[in-house]
Amino acid sequence: MKQLFTFVSLLFSLHVFSQTEKGNSFISGNISTRYSVYTPPNGSTAKSNTFSISTGISYGKFVRDNIVWRTDISESFDRIYGKNGSGSNQTITTSIPNTNISLSSVGLYYFGKERWRGFVGGGVSAHGYFSNIETTTNGVNSRQKRSEFSVTPVFEAGAVYFLNKHLALQLAAATNYFPINISGFSSGLLYWIKPTTFEIDPNEFTTLQKGRWMLGAGFGINTERYKNNNPYYSSTNEERTQRNSIGIEIGKFIKDRTLVGLQLGYSTSKNVYVYNNNLIPNQEGKGMTFSGGIFLKKYLIPARFTPYFGIGVNYMRTKSTYSSGNSIDGSSYANIYELNPNIGLAYVISNHFLVEAQLASLYLNYTPEARTVSVNISGGLRPGFTLSYVF
Repeated sequence: MKQLFTFVSLLFSLHVFSQTEKGNSFISGNISTRYSVYTPPNGSTAKSNTFSISTGISYGKFVRDNIVWRTDISESFDRIYGKNGSGSNQTITTSIPNTNISLSSVGLYYFGKERWRGFVGGGVSAHGYFSNIETTTNGVNSRQKRSEFSVTPVFEAGAVYFLNKHLALQLAAATNYFPINISGFSSGLLYWIKPTTFEIDPNEFTTLQKGRWMLGAGFGINTERYKNNNPYYSSTNEERTQRNSIGIEIGKFIKDRTLVGLQLGYSTSKNVYVYNNNLIPNQEGKGMTFSGGIFLKKYLIPARFTPYFGIGVNYMRTKSTYSSGNSIDGSSYANIYELNPNIGLAYVISNHFLVEAQLASLYLNYTPEARTVSVNISGGLRPGFTLSYVF
């Protein structure tokens, strides 16, 4: 089970501040836990479980107008426990706890006006890793310890867009090198502790009104290849992986701020392993997943910025085949049924575009072939964002 909760300190003041005025501050963070248990077939004494917890908090305070000093603290802990005594005279138990701790402090300069703010700056980050692997074989203990510590510079650049007087959406890129080499972005929500000032846009939008349609689509193509030309290498000399996916989502507002829709998805994967040793035939694995579902979403407030709650019912069909040389070694399939209630925030950009941030969701999955039920709960102020087209 995965449980994730978000704690935010809500401090209110009657005094109204400029967004980046000295004395203002913001906060963001999350905490999550996960626990899972493997139950073996009847007659087996093997068992395993995993537990993890991670937390993180960011706090920034403007020490001068447009200059903020921000501190980030995060930690994660996970433990894997396993016991294997089936089919052997030996009983082996293994416990693997790992801990990661990170602390960073950066100074940032903000610029811009109204709802938009850009920022750039840098600082220093420290990271520690600790691992302690303990194994017991027929009562005899052995232990392996490992620790790492590093200190690196960090440079950041990004932008902030204010959704209202307290919440802002942030898109940022960070690197350990300067000039900044951007390879990816992170997104999240910031809570401005003291209310900020800007003019509320008086425009009225028809984006969420009855009769309008919403359309979303996406695709992905990923190719990986590994090759080793060493003729004395006993393992694979070539590995190829290909993954493709496509999805579409369409919905209609049956009432003002009430959306009903359908989503469809299809993905394929292929893995090929070529061996140097002619005695070992080439191996290939193929996978296919089809998904479909219906959803209902309710936007709660007749405003440009509104919370929403939704619920989806999904079905996924997966099939996998395995072959060695010219013969098929086996195949497997699974049917997965999913229930997905969720909550989040939406912001109307214009009469045709809507951006949403899912803050918390529950995934309840049932796989009849494996007779398993899984529950995942997630949430936080660092969600992903989706952009939809409304017509």
